[in-house]
Amino acid sequence: MHVKKGKLVIVIVAASAVVAVLFLINKMNESESSIAGVDLLTEVTSTGEQVVGAAIEYTVPITSTNLSETSYSVQAIKGGHHISRNVEHVYVGQAPELGNPVSEGHYVIIKFSGNDLHGGTLSWNGSKYQSSRPTPMYRIQQVEAITTNDGQQLPPTSDEVVSTGERSPVVESFSYESYQNQAGATLPYRLYEPNQEEGERYPLVLFLHGGGERGNDNQIHLLGSEGGVAFARPDVQEQHPSFVVAPQAPYDPSVPLLEGWTTEPTYSMVLELVELMKERYPIDPDRIYIHGMSMGGIGTWNFIETNPDLFAGAIAICGYGHPERAEAIKDVPIWAFHGEDDKIIDVSGSRLMVEALEKVRGHIRYTEYKTGELRSPHSAWGPVYEDKQVIEWLYAQTRSN
Repeated sequence: MHVKKGKLVIVIVAASAVVAVLFLINKMNESESSIAGVDLLTEVTSTGEQVVGAAIEYTVPITSTNLSETSYSVQAIKGGHHISRNVEHVYVGQAPELGNPVSEGHYVIIKFSGNDLHGGTLSWNGSKYQSSRPTPMYRIQQVEAITTNDGQQLPPTSDEVVSTGERSPVVESFSYESYQNQAGATLPYRLYEPNQEEGERYPLVLFLHGGGERGNDNQIHLLGSEGGVAFARPDVQEQHPSFVVAPQAPYDPSVPLLEGWTTEPTYSMVLELVELMKERYPIDPDRIYIHGMSMGGIGTWNFIETNPDLFAGAIAICGYGHPERAEAIKDVPIWAFHGEDDKIIDVSGSRLMVEALEKVRGHIRYTEYKTGELRSPHSAWGPVYEDKQVIEWLYAQTRSN
């Protein structure tokens, strides 16, 4: 009898352990099955596109109770390596976007540290002097229990969840377009269209990217710098509704790097694209603006020199022009920028143009960054597109009749 009782006790204990294990498995499955997906949140910054956060969508509403910076483990996968991202803040949201924390919602938002050096999405090929964008991949694991709106606990997940999508509101507001000339050559471009009212006309902002963004993917030139997106951001568009067009120059090894915008057929196709914009959309012909940096800064000088009556204002960043043409462009408002120690395009390129325009009393402004003021000697565009005064200045210009 005692032996049988002992065996009976053992069976009961074993059965209890099985129940407990099954309960834990069910709870872990419950937590994992509650995750509908993970979207990476990206923004274009002065250093190019960055993954600035992640949005985890749950099938049940989550509360802010128990959420903290240690609730999740986040790793970026780059070149086969798993690199931990620094989590700055974790909160509940009602949409897959940064900002606007709420007490409960279907999204948990993870904001990454702005000082994290591993957030960039772009890859650089120095031999080709060209950027590319591999699809970013992240693994995220819930490592602490979180609470649903009905008070239930979702325990840590047993495995990592791979990111399934991306969200970048400003970039997504640009449409993919392509222009083809009569000879069959194509020029890909991205276009932002503002909210429009019947009978109104709007400015057109033309952006010329740098040499590293040449190609035909119709995306890298919008992601490599803030040049394309700066004028399409909601706060800017609220004050200055305008069209923004960003063509992409082709990657052609036979064309010298810095001449990408000044070589045919690209040069003529850009002008044809501007004319197409004027025909197709309610563009104000007295408020057409041009700006660009590096190869695009050179292109900016060239386009206003050869078409002084087309543009109402220009921003030329770390470029160069032809001082002998200063007289032709003296009535075009221009703001030039350059780094004192630029090793790629010497600062004399801007200095000589400024000097020539000052001699003919041109409408020229010039900002030169001292050695050490920039992230890198050639990156003068960083502080330019972050300065709202520069953007306000450009929109204040109107073509002289």
